[in-house]
Amino acid sequence: MRVLLILFVFIVKFGFCQFSYSEGREVHNSVMLSDKGKNTLKANNGVKNPRKAMLMSVILPGLGQAYNEKYWKIPIIYGGFGTLIYFIDFNSVNYKKYKRAYLNRIDNGGVVDEYINYTNNDLLELKNYYRKNLELTYILTGVLYFLNIIDANVDAYMSSYDVSDDISFRMDGYQTNQMVGGIKLTLSIRL
Repeated sequence: MRVLLILFVFIVKFGFCQFSYSEGREVHNSVMLSDKGKNTLKANNGVKNPRKAMLMSVILPGLGQAYNEKYWKIPIIYGGFGTLIYFIDFNSVNYKKYKRAYLNRIDNGGVVDEYINYTNNDLLELKNYYRKNLELTYILTGVLYFLNIIDANVDAYMSSYDVSDDISFRMDGYQTNQMVGGIKLTLSIRL
């Protein structure tokens, strides 16, 4: 639990460190100084604020994905949480059941109980098995929560990434005068 708290503080602290150096262009801000020195409002041009998306996902998982207009991710997130909550309940019920059975058998000196087919070691192994799975499920729930936050932040940051056809990558073969072959990589950007 302490590790999750430290990780949460780390993500929130560095999530506020979004610097934007826009040389005459608007990247994350909606207010710019024009050439005349007046404040002018400009459209955001579809650029999302990563900090806002991250904070929205911290408050409610999936809200940052809705802000980024990636609605198809929301059912995946809630499906994952629903599955993990089911396994938390399943493992918790079985852990408590076998723990109670083991403690009753130890306290009563081996009196016959409802688990007559199990030895003391079997009950102890089952108790430890479900405890281990319960702890693992709690960890996976925390991991899913933080992946939700990271996904919202990265998706908002990458919303302004240029994916146009003006960038191409080509791999060609070439041969020198010494009859040695090789590979040539070419990156061309059309402006």
